[in-house]
Amino acid sequence: MIRNTLRAAFLIVLCAAFGFAADVSGRWEGTAPMPEGPMAVIYTLRTDGATLTGTVQAAGMELPISDGQVNGEELSFKVVVEVEGSQYLHHGKFTGDTMQMAVEGPVSEFEFTLKRSSQPDSPPQPPK
Repeated sequence: MIRNTLRAAFLIVLCAAFGFAADVSGRWEGTAPMPEGPMAVIYTLRTDGATLTGTVQAAGMELPISDGQVNGEELSFKVVVEVEGSQYLHHGKFTGDTMQMAVEGPVSEFEFTLKRSSQPDSPPQPPK
């Protein structure tokens, strides 16, 4: 009897944890501060458990993300720009429909905010 009660309690806690876990999947839009001026960016993200996949659209390019991971409300991944041969590490934290993103590149680091979008995928628009 105690064993069944413990199993039921464990299943309730497990279901609650998955039920309340935030989902980062979707389209996220923002403006990244760059030395040449603000740059519109779109992140299209998909999760499968703790694995994160998707693309980043910026500067007329659409680049796949790699090594993507989600842990609670935190995420991380890499983007490689083939033309430059540069790797950019992304670390973010999201709450609801807002994401704070920090990017570390070969010569600079910057932070910006993304907002979840309900629009279908389309190229980013230049900042106003």
